[in-house]
Amino acid sequence: MANPNTRAGKSPISTFIKLSSNEEQICDVVLSVATRLSKEGDRVPVIVRIAGGWVRDKLLEKESYDLDFALDNVSGFEFATAVGEYMEKEGIEVRHIGKIEQNPDKSKHLETATTIVFGQEVDFVNLRTEVYHEHSRIPVAEFGTPQQDAERRDITINSLFYNLHTRSIEDFTGKGLEDLENGYIRTPLAPQQTFLDDPLRVLRVIRFASRFGYDIDPEILYAAAQPEIKNAFKNKLSKERVGIELDKMLSGNDPLRALKLISEFGYYRLVFEPPASFDQEIVIEEDLSIQIAEVLSRIFDSPEVITKLAPSLPALNNLHKRLLYLCSALTPYHPHTYMEKKKEIPVVRYIVMNSMKLCTHDADVSSGIISSLDPIIKMVNYVNETGVKVRKDIGLLIREIGLKFLSDLWPLALIHAFAFEIAQSTDSNSFELLSSKYETFASAVTELNLADAHKEKYLLSGKDICRILNIKPSPIIGTINQALIEWQFENPGATKEMAETWILSTHSE
Repeated sequence: MANPNTRAGKSPISTFIKLSSNEEQICDVVLSVATRLSKEGDRVPVIVRIAGGWVRDKLLEKESYDLDFALDNVSGFEFATAVGEYMEKEGIEVRHIGKIEQNPDKSKHLETATTIVFGQEVDFVNLRTEVYHEHSRIPVAEFGTPQQDAERRDITINSLFYNLHTRSIEDFTGKGLEDLENGYIRTPLAPQQTFLDDPLRVLRVIRFASRFGYDIDPEILYAAAQPEIKNAFKNKLSKERVGIELDKMLSGNDPLRALKLISEFGYYRLVFEPPASFDQEIVIEEDLSIQIAEVLSRIFDSPEVITKLAPSLPALNNLHKRLLYLCSALTPYHPHTYMEKKKEIPVVRYIVMNSMKLCTHDADVSSGIISSLDPIIKMVNYVNETGVKVRKDIGLLIREIGLKFLSDLWPLALIHAFAFEIAQSTDSNSFELLSSKYETFASAVTELNLADAHKEKYLLSGKDICRILNIKPSPIIGTINQALIEWQFENPGATKEMAETWILSTHSE
């Protein structure tokens, strides 16, 4: 799967790694401890390597603070304890040593020890090999060789080691350096075996390919498409891990390519999985998610458009972009719902909370943005077609959107609706035409001073209304409140006293 942003034609990667002064200090301590342990009794020499992402990023001349030490012939906790003892003896500040038990659902396949050395968090774990059972992705881990450890990793560029003793790169797969040089994603072993051992690696392939702009080995695509791999993905993976990987993609360098790859791999319904009660015969236009994401990418590259569409947003930051890309992925499920405890729940909300196990805030905001789609499009069209700018109607819309847990983020719903309409249009000039329409609406919001309409509060409380009308609390209060907020938008600057007079004149018997 070729990608135009690959490393092809770029300067060769140097295999020399320059340590920072802090990394030098850490490595000196670690080497001193390894030397001391190697001299104990008949122990086989302890060899220490830095593994994985740190090596890859250093070779790419990127900053990395992910120091994972891989150990020969000693457990991570034993080695970390020895590091703590050495530092204490040398008068170096010692921090608590934590033991992280094996937990594959959190990407911890073997007991790991973690501590702080010279202000930097470091992990210690022994080299391992893993054996997986048929109905679980939880491996049985054993001490392994560097070769076995490298081969059990997800992709070759993450399988490189930096040997602290020789200060050299070790490429036990024989492909890691070459693939890093060429911008290529492949698995150390046959993809079928790698994915069956741990189906999460399908998503990790997608994440790293989109993060670095690398090409993907066609054999990976073929293996990932096999029913056996898809079944393993569906049945062996925890939803938390799926959500974590997706979250990293949406927050990464190229969410658009990540979403495209999820679709091209045939994993859209596996990642964005609807509830079991959802009618599988319903056609979900997953291509729409890509089309919206493509428009969003264009919008993000056009700051002048964002300024005109959402002037009340001081800046469109990465968190905003992440939420909008999440919404683009989920929009194909709008407006479908399902029943839960006799309540009608949006499928979008279910997917965020249950299929990806993201936070409640993500579920609230994405549901709020997507459910605002139809009323925003209707209002934008009305303002443009009639030229009428009804302050009450626009104010009520913005207030309703803001109350859907969006608050100051309500302009994100406007941007999403804009992207949705462009994605649905067949007009080649849709971006320019719809930009004009939405800018007209945004100008009306500014002109009518409604950017903060979502903050509009009732001038009168329920108690106030009961007192003024001499009535007891009842459902009618809700009806009066709705009429009151409409009146407030029609009468900007109104006071509490004015509201009392209006209530008496319109609602007293």
